[in-house]
Amino acid sequence: MISAAGYALPLMIVINKGSVQYKGWYTNLTATMVDYHFSFSPNGWTVDAVALKFLTELFKPCTASIVPIPRLLILDGHGSHITWEFVSFCKEKNIILFWLPSHSTHLLQPLDVGIFSPLQYAYGREVDKPEYSRDSEERINKSVFIPLLHNA
Repeated sequence: MISAAGYALPLMIVINKGSVQYKGWYTNLTATMVDYHFSFSPNGWTVDAVALKFLTELFKPCTASIVPIPRLLILDGHGSHITWEFVSFCKEKNIILFWLPSHSTHLLQPLDVGIFSPLQYAYGREVDKPEYSRDSEERINKSVFIPLLHNA
């Protein structure tokens, strides 16, 4: 999440499939990664509870002190963004929701071209390093994913 003023929210990474967090996933984190937020879901993807957690524990608290009310949140049409709880919370906290039209986010989503495309390229360069080749003992798993993403 990046604001029009250039402020970036801490990362929220949803990579964990399961019903609990496993401490081993975070063994390689450094002090510079302390602001990262992590979540999990039964399938490893964003679900309603994860979207609401992002909204209530990350977006609202992190933007409240730097952005005047009302705040605008631009979203895609994912089902987790249009639940009663999600929309009600936004209405109560004066967060204006703007959903991009279906099947157009690849064209309209501002962060896809300017942020995520270069990030994907940089992450690809990180995982292509020799220490992560098939012949290496070091494999890309959840415990090295976050440091590689941070380097990218």
